Amino acid sequence: MKENKEIIAYALEKQIPRKPIGKRYVDYEDLNILMGKCPACKWEVAHYQRYCSNCGQRLNWDTTKTNTLDNKLYWE
Repeated sequence: MKENKEIIAYALEKQIPRKPIGKRYVDYEDLNILMGKCPACKWEVAHYQRYCSNCGQRLNWDTTKTNTLDNKLYWE
């Protein structure tokens, strides 16, 4: 029974969105693609992936922040 609870807890933790680490733009032919690494397994992921294809971690690609002084958005 303990094993089932551990599996369920592990699966639920994967559903909490985490921000990719080491985000950078990569030139691919004529495109600039935002790439990063999965925070759970360090697998390379692209900005259009909502889940890591290696471990299933849900990803949060929100790259905008608001400047509190003038309420403008800027890229992280």
